[in-house]
Amino acid sequence: MKHLLSNFFMLAAAVGVCCLGSVAWASTNLPPVLVEAGRVGKTATELPASVQVITAEEIAASGCKSTVELLEKKANLLVRKMNANPAFSQIAMRGFGENSFGRTLVLVDGERLNNPDMSAPNLTRIPIDVISRIEIIHGPQTVLNGDNATAGVINIVTSEADQYDDKTTVGAAVGSYDTYRAHLAHRGGWAEEGVSYRASLDWEDSNGFRDNGGYTLWNANAGIAKNWENGSRVSLGSFYGYYDYEMPGSLTYAQYHSAHSHQAAQTPDDSARIYTYGLNLSARGYFSEKRYLEGALSLSRRATDWDNDAYTSHLVYDIYQYTFAPRYVDKTEWFGHENTFAVGVDLRYETLDYLSKGYSYGYKYRTSQDFSRLASGVYVQDEWFITDDLSLTLGARTERFHSHWDPKQSGRSNWDDHERAYEAALNYRPSEWSKLYLRGTRFYRAPFCDELNYAPKALDPETGYSAEFGASAQPAEEWLADVSLWTMWMKHELFYDPGIYYNWWWGANVNSPARTRRIGLDAMLRWAREKVASAALCYRYADSRFTEGEYDSNHTPLAPHHLIRLQGEVWATDWVALFAGVREVSSQYLAGDYGNDYPKLKPYALFDCGVRFYPFGDKLDDNLMVQFAVDNLTNRKYCDFAGASGGDTYYYPAEGRFYALSARYEF
Repeated sequence: MKHLLSNFFMLAAAVGVCCLGSVAWASTNLPPVLVEAGRVGKTATELPASVQVITAEEIAASGCKSTVELLEKKANLLVRKMNANPAFSQIAMRGFGENSFGRTLVLVDGERLNNPDMSAPNLTRIPIDVISRIEIIHGPQTVLNGDNATAGVINIVTSEADQYDDKTTVGAAVGSYDTYRAHLAHRGGWAEEGVSYRASLDWEDSNGFRDNGGYTLWNANAGIAKNWENGSRVSLGSFYGYYDYEMPGSLTYAQYHSAHSHQAAQTPDDSARIYTYGLNLSARGYFSEKRYLEGALSLSRRATDWDNDAYTSHLVYDIYQYTFAPRYVDKTEWFGHENTFAVGVDLRYETLDYLSKGYSYGYKYRTSQDFSRLASGVYVQDEWFITDDLSLTLGARTERFHSHWDPKQSGRSNWDDHERAYEAALNYRPSEWSKLYLRGTRFYRAPFCDELNYAPKALDPETGYSAEFGASAQPAEEWLADVSLWTMWMKHELFYDPGIYYNWWWGANVNSPARTRRIGLDAMLRWAREKVASAALCYRYADSRFTEGEYDSNHTPLAPHHLIRLQGEVWATDWVALFAGVREVSSQYLAGDYGNDYPKLKPYALFDCGVRFYPFGDKLDDNLMVQFAVDNLTNRKYCDFAGASGGDTYYYPAEGRFYALSARYEF
């Protein structure tokens, strides 16, 4: 905690000095926003869960240069960046460690960004400048969203329904490690016809923090929508992305702790190229003011080409995903009480073609495997108001997973799994901005496709139960508070066990033979006064342990107990804003260290600061913004991902001090 305290005093001093003499009043109340991640058209207060909505105004004023950084600094969750590369970022919620990204569902305008293989959702596919808002729902959301929603759901919204005004945005940035960015976007429409459109192009290039750690990113997004006066809507979106990465690999313990090799590359010739594209068609039609049918149809492809020159090997992944998700929502009264009823179907078909070939230890090899999975789920949810302020929510889901594996060189295999999820919640809402809720759920998650053949036996879906008690309130116009206490019990949790020998390799993904238990607390307090100052304090506690068997009472790997985030902003004048923040992450055990035998990853605290200028003040409605920011100001040497295997340890060092100068102009 000494790192947190020292950085806290640095932030407090900066905020305190800049606050002297500042006096003004402005309302922070905003109209309630429908949280689309909830799938039934409810506001954050109406959902019996801990919900955070990051608005376009907060995003523009955040000083963040990427979606990854925005989630890292503004959301009450943990983000890991392997190789200091944003493309390999992993989100961790609710005390999950290894493969935590598989327990958090990430959506883009309702479309799933999660992959069927053991790779994290690529958050660099969504440039920060195209985001209208981000919705974060903490806790299991399996009933409505199915697989991958164990720890929560993050929905990134890129276009609002009523954006018709013509607006062009250009942006550029330059930063440390020869990092350059450019952004160009335009949106517009015809309000009389209810037609809107959008298009954007983003580019980023960097040499990277480590040797052989550079990357080049290209993203193109476009969409068109038609809206009707009764709320009906149809939209078509498309995206294309190309990403070229160098891959420096992990470091040994000695290399990581050496002052001279901390940024060295263990694999100086490895690289990867990924390209992805897709379409997403969504529509909503109203039968009456409170009854509507909506659905989404999406398809996407992701191809990965990986070269490991050290072993002269070549690996190709080709993934196709198809989804169809219709649902019916009825918000009419039942027995004289307000009621919201929803029923829906989720159909998802995924294919994964895998090819590995090369030359190693004097032998040529070639391996080809095909995976496919059909997931078909049906869910129903009903919220019935017992009184005007108190509602009861009940929900259930049944889902079948039919998986197929064809290893080409040997016989085929098929797996069928059938899982169910349930939820029950009481939500008391005395006002539009406050709630008190109690919620219980049963949830599940299916193995990744490429985990199916990765163990001595077929893997079972992991299942569990969760209970949560929380409250959210806006006690005064400028204040917002949110807190939740929760616990989770799980069986068959999926882990990577480095001690298992299988298929010519050490290590395999297995179901945990022992049950696991998590207990946690999420809390947030925020104060904001427009064009004067703001401050936010977030705290997350999670205790994650095995509760039986060989590792009874041991901590699960890569699950820190504490995460603290403190941020502040002060307007020195009407056109200059100063901001600063500190993040503290406590120590954690290495990946694969179930026995808690290896030295833990050390805790770390990161201090960020910067200044934003609006050179023309209010003359151009603040359309021109220039910003200078410094991340990791103290150049803290730290690591947020490391593991143990075969008696050895490996480390992926995180990024050092980073300077960035950026500008953005809207007209």
